[in-house]
Amino acid sequence: MKSAPGSALAYAHLEGNVEALGLGGLSLLALRDAAPRGRYVVLADGSPALEVDGAVLDRPCDARAIEELLASMDKASQDVVLLFGVGVGHLARALRDRSRASVIVYEPDPGLLRTLLEAGPCDLGGVPVVCDMNDLKAVWQRYTRAHPAATTVQTPGYAEAFPADLARVVATVKEMLSDEQCVENTRRVRFRQWIDNLVANLPAVVGTVPCNAMWGAFAGMPAFIVGAGPSLDTNIEVLREAKKRGLLIAVNSSASALAAAGIEPDLVVCIESLDLSAKLSKLPFIDDVTRVYSLSSHPKNLAVGTGPLLPVIEKLPAFETVSELLGGPGVEVGGSVSTVAFWVAKSLGCSPLVLVGQDLAFTGYGTYARGTSYEESRAQLGPDGKTLEFTWNDAITKAHGTAAGPLAARAELVMVDAWGGEGVVPSGVMFASFRAWFEVAAAVFAVTTPELELVNATEGGSRVHGFKEERLAALVARLPVRDRVPGAELARAAAAKSPVTRRQLQAWTDRQASLAKQAGRAARRVGICAEHAITLLESDGAPDAVNRAFDVLARAEAYLRRTSKAQPMLEGLAYAEVQSRMDPALGRDLSDSRAAALASLREELALAAALVKNATHLERVMRAVTSTNSPRNAERNSRHVHCHADEHRVAPSAAEPEP
Repeated sequence: MKSAPGSALAYAHLEGNVEALGLGGLSLLALRDAAPRGRYVVLADGSPALEVDGAVLDRPCDARAIEELLASMDKASQDVVLLFGVGVGHLARALRDRSRASVIVYEPDPGLLRTLLEAGPCDLGGVPVVCDMNDLKAVWQRYTRAHPAATTVQTPGYAEAFPADLARVVATVKEMLSDEQCVENTRRVRFRQWIDNLVANLPAVVGTVPCNAMWGAFAGMPAFIVGAGPSLDTNIEVLREAKKRGLLIAVNSSASALAAAGIEPDLVVCIESLDLSAKLSKLPFIDDVTRVYSLSSHPKNLAVGTGPLLPVIEKLPAFETVSELLGGPGVEVGGSVSTVAFWVAKSLGCSPLVLVGQDLAFTGYGTYARGTSYEESRAQLGPDGKTLEFTWNDAITKAHGTAAGPLAARAELVMVDAWGGEGVVPSGVMFASFRAWFEVAAAVFAVTTPELELVNATEGGSRVHGFKEERLAALVARLPVRDRVPGAELARAAAAKSPVTRRQLQAWTDRQASLAKQAGRAARRVGICAEHAITLLESDGAPDAVNRAFDVLARAEAYLRRTSKAQPMLEGLAYAEVQSRMDPALGRDLSDSRAAALASLREELALAAALVKNATHLERVMRAVTSTNSPRNAERNSRHVHCHADEHRVAPSAAEPEP
């Protein structure tokens, strides 16, 4: 039964549909704030549609058009289809029911969505519907694959009614696909290195207090998250005053700029898998500053400095079991060290969270701030006016190395809204994912922790939606001088926690080795079963025997999935090998079922061999960890944590007078 707009029945339909569709985030807020727009109508052929401003949206497509669309999507092996405009759901239902692709709906007008959801029960269950761009980015992350292939489809009438919104959505999809490909390339090159770094860094954990034990230690204290963007030059001196009013957090690249200005940060955050030890060793404060370093960082980075170490690990599937050792979940990461620093500040309880030097753009066609070893690198507009061309200095070329291939010589130019709304600024796809991460985080916090203040005080670079824009000098002027000394407070908090012991590390590594061994045995079993099935198929074995072989193989595969899930580091080690064999470009001809089955079995045999090899490696290195972690090193680390607290008590803060 169709309900009248604004009636009790309409409200009941709205609430029921919101629950059924799982609407949330900023889309739900926009929906509730919107007034119903347009009207629900029934066309001459009996089909429902939406009418707005005299135009009819979502006229049913003819059957032939639907078949052609589905056929083209199937041929292109689409993983995700983004439907622009929900209308009354004709096309959304067809795509959901008849396509293998995951369907996401973006409705540009929350008022139209409200009209639909108030009209009657909606049967679009299983299809996420959003009407906010940040929600779209968040949902997209849940639906992407290792090899995302996506297309944008428009519900009839929407392209003409909302041309600007359509252009924005198409550009966003392009950006997200490019970002996912960058992430995929990074994982292929770096995943094994991250795991190997983690294993090499495990002995350093003994005697330290993981960073997550500090969560909430700085409730209400401002935090300044300092990046190394070109606009940092504008505010480097203001940060001297900012340090008196809050927690000054530098990332590995911006720490050099602060050091050049004679400013010592309270925390230095590093997740870099490249060897930056030479650069870090030159920081004058490296033996005093608190280091928040990822265990996936290069081991030589952790070896530099004698200041307190608060280890963290990124919240990635491959590192899930590390949370057991560190006593808490990993930190969220958006592909850059600044996103980790931001998350650490938020988890410490800080507010406001202030971005400084986070350009996410090539402000003035610069690449890095003064005082960094990369400042001589430059970007310039290419001859075609559509690309950026880079000149990298020797320092960044040397630090980057060749393992991940040469640094990009050029990239597509993307002009984005500038900080403060003052025109546009040159940026690139490489910054899009970082900006999107900050914007999605802001959207989430607006709902979960609305009292959290987010400020972009970069004064240059790109606008970050969801962050208030304020000049750093003005912000600092309105903040009181702090009565707490972060270093002393952090040291006291750490001293009150129990550090990781050698016994805990040994128990954890023994378990990881056992899980790796179990997964290796499961993979070996899959290989044996696949080989047996290949033999039967090649020798034209009896159908019953072939069926039994495939049944046994299916059970072996299920067991391998369970054991691999229990030891996710195995997937990280084998990621590049596994993904290269799952590449859609290696697709097989399905017209011959026997040949396709044999090809699939041989591929599975090779994957099983790769998993066996990496499981054996993981088991071996895990068992070797504690044998190289001497009790003397563990005792030194533990003594350092507690002595550091005593050192800071020589100069107590005003908030805690000496007894």
